[in-house]
Amino acid sequence: LREAHGFDAGTVDHVLVRAPAAHLRNLMYDDPATPAEARFSLEYNLAVGLLEGDVGLADFEPDRIARADVRALLARIRKDPVEALESEFPTEVHVALKTGKTVTARIAMPVGSRERPLTDVQVWQKFEACARAVPGFGSASAVRRALDPGRAGLPVRELTGLLAATGPRATAMATGSLS
Repeated sequence: LREAHGFDAGTVDHVLVRAPAAHLRNLMYDDPATPAEARFSLEYNLAVGLLEGDVGLADFEPDRIARADVRALLARIRKDPVEALESEFPTEVHVALKTGKTVTARIAMPVGSRERPLTDVQVWQKFEACARAVPGFGSASAVRRALDPGRAGLPVRELTGLLAATGPRATAMATGSLS
């Protein structure tokens, strides 16, 4: 909605999310204080999304959770649980702008679900973001090359060694130059 309608956090009056109650119960932290709570906070993730356009692993660091601009948006995000199954009720997102206009999206199934799986590009972006978050793990591109569908027959032992290795050894294993 943000991209399609060209608004930003400063032009949003409030956001209302109507969704199956079971989903919203999993997103229970309306005022998260820790990284774990932020991961399970609809309000936090929508606030960051409104501000940044996307939410990444770095957004779950304690200093990011405490950002004043994020905290200010939390109260403008509301939930309306609907007692229905996911298959019976699509999630609705209503963004009320300060101009008085409201824009809405209905999402039957979330991205990443079986019905709307991630694309290959999205999977690799997520893998690389996760790998960057692991201190000392320097072989994300080497693992990606090793898992390339064009490279058949990679022994599991080599792959697990690659996942455990970092730096030049990992690169050498992925390129096949490790003797």
